[in-house]
Amino acid sequence: FGHDVPDVYLNISLGSQAPWKTSTVPDNLNPTWGEDESHDFLVCSKEQLIFIEAYDEDSGSLDKDDFLGEACVTVAEVLLMRSKEKTFELELFRKEKKGSIKSSGCYVTLSLDLYPLTTKNLSKSLLLTAPITSADKQDVNATTIIGLLTVLVSQVHDLPVPKKEAASCVKVYYGDQELGTTSVVTDCPGYDALNPIYACPFHLPISSAQGAAGDKTSVKLQLLNNENVLGDITIAQGDIVKAGGTIRETRMIGSGKASVSFSVSLSSASAELTKAVAGDATSATDFAESTSTPQVRVSIVKGFGFVVKRKGRLRKKDIPDVYCLVKFGSSPSTWRTSTCKDTVSPVWDNEYRDYPLASPNQIISVDVWDANSRTKDDYYGNARTSVGKVLLNGGAMDVEIMDADNKKTGLFITVGCHRI
Repeated sequence: FGHDVPDVYLNISLGSQAPWKTSTVPDNLNPTWGEDESHDFLVCSKEQLIFIEAYDEDSGSLDKDDFLGEACVTVAEVLLMRSKEKTFELELFRKEKKGSIKSSGCYVTLSLDLYPLTTKNLSKSLLLTAPITSADKQDVNATTIIGLLTVLVSQVHDLPVPKKEAASCVKVYYGDQELGTTSVVTDCPGYDALNPIYACPFHLPISSAQGAAGDKTSVKLQLLNNENVLGDITIAQGDIVKAGGTIRETRMIGSGKASVSFSVSLSSASAELTKAVAGDATSATDFAESTSTPQVRVSIVKGFGFVVKRKGRLRKKDIPDVYCLVKFGSSPSTWRTSTCKDTVSPVWDNEYRDYPLASPNQIISVDVWDANSRTKDDYYGNARTSVGKVLLNGGAMDVEIMDADNKKTGLFITVGCHRI
């Protein structure tokens, strides 16, 4: 973390959920947080991103905390590539003034557990409130999370107001509880104020008591313009369940021609999920790890564009001895290819590793080096691409190596990918 001994804290968030700030570890180059330093987030998709920002806290009232680095990783990557101790090491990066991204040299180790929704008593970890005391045990069913409600307000059509007066939004309610309000869309360049697009999701954990309410509880969407109510619609919780857990419709709202496009889904502790956890809360991790995930084989095939160099008048020509260090996704681990000696056209045979394919956006990063026996190895640069680009290119792609200043070198590495 540099020469100044930092007072480190982290801001961690999942998707659009509010960030969680850890405690500050003072005067430590290797900060460690205790096992009780944890936070629960609601996971709607394993492709959701976990965002991490590290800061050095400054005590002065006028001094801003120093930014140390940031990183992001999908939930799936952490679950699939964590160690036996269920931890995952993540490298932090910083943006330079010129827009380039460079490693900070700092790492953060995460521990993550995924708990499925269940009707079983998971009061120690899945409560909407703080852990219960003995006096609260009778109310545990009222606070146990058994489902997740997701409401997506997509768009309103044909808003019945003059265009210049348009300033609309949609409020979302679950029973008497207000979940939130979409952004306000007004008449400005680039926006259709009479057909406003919100694309705004809302999430709510459902407790046992709320789930038992059935048809008595409903979702309400209320359309407003300049704080004037133009109309509302309601969707009964029972109707969501009868529809298989998701309703996706466009309905008329108010007395005019306006309509609203929305979707409401209820993920609950279904019979399949209850069977997956085998009636035991501790098997939640097994459920996460048992999820079928495709594999991808990443290979380094060849290189071209390398040239023979003469390091001095009286010294013999230096023919490249090329090798690669390969990283996949956000994992800090690397694998090294064999060294192709004395050639400007290196070719590797059966140099590959297999990885879980969590997303086609996962990055393949290849650092290319020239091995030297008596001096330090020479760094050619880095070649980066994504799994998806290589797959779409027919399973092999020539990727240009960029030097340490992020400039083109005219050197290329051929990267191969195919699903297995």
